[in-house]
Amino acid sequence: MGAEAREKAREAYKSESRRLQNKFASELGNDEEAARHYVKAGQLDKAVKLYEKYGSRCEEVARESAELGQSEMAESQYGQATKAYRNAGRLKRVLGGEFKPMSRPSKLETASAVTALVGIVLSIFFLSSNITGNVIGLNQISSNWIGGILFLIGLVGAFTYFKRR
Repeated sequence: MGAEAREKAREAYKSESRRLQNKFASELGNDEEAARHYVKAGQLDKAVKLYEKYGSRCEEVARESAELGQSEMAESQYGQATKAYRNAGRLKRVLGGEFKPMSRPSKLETASAVTALVGIVLSIFFLSSNITGNVIGLNQISSNWIGGILFLIGLVGAFTYFKRR
């Protein structure tokens, strides 16, 4: 093969590489971005379709890249396809009811979390005689009883909070 033929082959390779990169940037990038916007808007069914479309196009570009000997680009595109299919699968599970989107905690959850935290912190305060000493005017036995009761209240609040979650 002559020098001129090698130069033509090299130019064809560069041209094909640019074509693939442009194809990826224009077509594929828009699908992924649109899918993200649909997720944010709460239109999960449309996002699933776009993620699947994006994944199949990434696989197509990866195959073309592999045929041209561009292993790095092919590997990158296969990774993007895997990521897109994984996102589509997660959204399908959300749509199927397997997972529920996170919501704001209810008033009961908030109250039980606060009760748990306050109860446990105050129980430590009353159970440790070094902290309270004689300042609050309770003897050791009364302070321990108050601390134990507050600790139980904290445990009940924590149990209620985690049971609701």
